[in-house]
Amino acid sequence: TTVKTLYRSGIWNIMWSALTLSALSGILLTLGFPKFNLSFVAWVALLPLFVALQGKSRRQALIIGFTCGLVHYLTALYWIRYVVYYYGGLPLGIAVLILLLLCCYLAIYPAVFALAAQRLQPRPWLWVSGLPVIWVTLEWIRAHLLTGFPWANLGYTQTPFNQLIQVADVTGVYGLSWLIVLVNVGIMAFFRWRLRLSLGIVLVCLASTLFYGVWRVDDIEAL
Repeated sequence: TTVKTLYRSGIWNIMWSALTLSALSGILLTLGFPKFNLSFVAWVALLPLFVALQGKSRRQALIIGFTCGLVHYLTALYWIRYVVYYYGGLPLGIAVLILLLLCCYLAIYPAVFALAAQRLQPRPWLWVSGLPVIWVTLEWIRAHLLTGFPWANLGYTQTPFNQLIQVADVTGVYGLSWLIVLVNVGIMAFFRWRLRLSLGIVLVCLASTLFYGVWRVDDIEAL
């Protein structure tokens, strides 16, 4: 009985640590958006989430991803409560409930992403190449499913960087989201699996994006 109690206690403590890390990722994701505008944080925002997913089951991965998404959307979209209450004329309790339900729905997408990250862990290179695509696919689905909710896409965090965001005229905001997630997974892959090439790929993609952005800005200014 004592052994079982200690085992369950240990598992519980590990899970709490993972949930704390996932909540940290949620906060870091929010910091890249107004009113904080810490755009650079987005490039490492998913690292705590990836650490939290190590050694977890599918069910735990879903819970961890959902926690990350819920914290992120509650802190990024808190103002919806005020809009619904002040302009919609609904009672405050109903406004809070609407915000919570919306954020719970939106948190499903990071939960699916976390599950994908957990499932791909045995295949490092598929993990590196696949996760950015999965994130962007989920953003696209979120923007079109039901009535669509295209707000708070990860790529929007980079609006202060004029040269960097020029690639959006080719890829849309999804290209920037893809690049940000690629940097996150590339850094994680380097430290976890010592995949030095992953950092090389990241640097090439970043340099190419910036090169295009500088050229595009110069081209427009020359008109």
